Amino acid sequence: MIDLFSAEGVAALERIAHAKTLYAFDFDGTLAPIVELPDYAAAAASTVSLLSRLGTLVPTVILTGRAVDDIRRRIAFTPLHLVGNHGAEGVPDRLHHSLADSLGARGGNAAHREVVQGWLAQWPAAIAAQADVPGIFIEPKSYSLSVHHRLAENQEAAIRVIHAAIGRLEPAPRIIGGKCVFNLLPEGAPDKGSALRSLVQFEQCDGAFFIGDDLTDEAAFENAPASWMTVRVGLSEGSSARYFIATQGDIDRCLQHLLAHVEAAATRQPSVDTAEDHGHAGEGLPGR
Repeated sequence: MIDLFSAEGVAALERIAHAKTLYAFDFDGTLAPIVELPDYAAAAASTVSLLSRLGTLVPTVILTGRAVDDIRRRIAFTPLHLVGNHGAEGVPDRLHHSLADSLGARGGNAAHREVVQGWLAQWPAAIAAQADVPGIFIEPKSYSLSVHHRLAENQEAAIRVIHAAIGRLEPAPRIIGGKCVFNLLPEGAPDKGSALRSLVQFEQCDGAFFIGDDLTDEAAFENAPASWMTVRVGLSEGSSARYFIATQGDIDRCLQHLLAHVEAAATRQPSVDTAEDHGHAGEGLPGR
């Protein structure tokens, strides 16, 4: 992996600033620090301000495992696309011909929602059949579930109990691990990789910048085209991301670099109306 702030990383940031690039960001662990309870997560005001500025210049997306309603109240501006549940909510399609329609494109497969509701109904009995390990809690997100064990004192026991409980759920979920969390998705549900590909195609971009910190983000890192710049928060030799920043605390520095290169690229090009440059992308956005 290459340090994003190295000469090679900075040169890559400059290159993508001169192309039509979609800029996408995970939330927990990326824009916001990891916290003990998911409901306490918040991005710093400086981070939101920088991201909002970036969003006035280039197509900017938040791509998260959280539900759309949940993430909307944590961000004090409206990005071009707000995509939740790993891509189950908020990915636009060609039926939406304006930004207002796109922002209202909640999506979500009704059959997947029913599967998740079934898991919620089964979970009390499934977890009760295991040994009592305090500190395990479940986070329902309409089209997926997250089972957290960050608060468990005995992490090994918590993981064993969760695995056993998940094994009792029907139909069997697709499991994506994470930092003290198991994400449960219905079979056939989208992931961040498929969501990002759809967004790049929808916005008719040449490539993408995507930064994330966890296993759910690997779906976007894996098999990324050469025109994509993939960045992981935290160095991990097992990651498929090409670049990394050391910690979540470096996110503002990352955003500052992005802004500097995007603004510099804009000054070297003929002035064009944002709506013309990005097609429908300029319609209806605050600040555009």
